[in-house]
Amino acid sequence: SSESPDEGSPAVAVIEEEDRSTIDTTANNKAEELKVELMALAESTKRGFEATQEERNKATRIIKQLETMNPTSDPASPYYPDVTGIISGPNVCGKWTLVYTDAPDITSLDRTTPTATLGRIGQECNPP
Repeated sequence: SSESPDEGSPAVAVIEEEDRSTIDTTANNKAEELKVELMALAESTKRGFEATQEERNKATRIIKQLETMNPTSDPASPYYPDVTGIISGPNVCGKWTLVYTDAPDITSLDRTTPTATLGRIGQECNPP
């Protein structure tokens, strides 16, 4: 289907660098199946830089399904003031690598300098 889910809201998927090799390629549960499908789509579309509208819609649907399966209720909690200052539970702390995006401000980077090669796109999250 080529309907456009959530127009105006870019689809972005990142994976923690340490977890990149731990995706269970046997896909023994729905979340793992979706992760494998998203990683394959990201690879075949060069992280979304060469995705067709249909591929962008498919990635958005996969990402939205994965969001509903996320067991972490508040992954950004380490960035909020806390009286204890202790970070506990799953969160966004760590080094993250972009695996897929359809955000124009990112996908346009590949076209800005024809002689340059775009490498890893990532971010390190370290709360105060």
